[in-house]
Amino acid sequence: MAVGRTVSDKVFDTINYILLTLALIATFYPLYFIIIASLSAPSNVMAGRVWVWPNGYSLESYRRVFRNQSILIGYRNSIFYTGVGTAINVALTMVAAYPLSRRDFRGRGFFMFILTFTMFFSGG
Repeated sequence: MAVGRTVSDKVFDTINYILLTLALIATFYPLYFIIIASLSAPSNVMAGRVWVWPNGYSLESYRRVFRNQSILIGYRNSIFYTGVGTAINVALTMVAAYPLSRRDFRGRGFFMFILTFTMFFSGG
């Protein structure tokens, strides 16, 4: 802490740390619970016996998920779309970057506005 901090600064920092810690726990715990529930026996999860640590360690949920062909097809499609989409995006960005970097390019301001506008207001 810095030198010359007042009592009110220290109180503010303490309250701030407490609130931020509570926000961190509220954000992190649901994600953590999904992981420990996936590693616990399904019967223990359904009975509410899983809270902080996995209870009745089991990989049955992972076996069931990876036996399902639809899940595997979904993963394959996601990886494919991500890879192809990224490659297309990088290629188009490179094609657009050079002309937009030239000061003598006619319509540079218009095209720069269009590209910048879509960055601020994405269509999803």
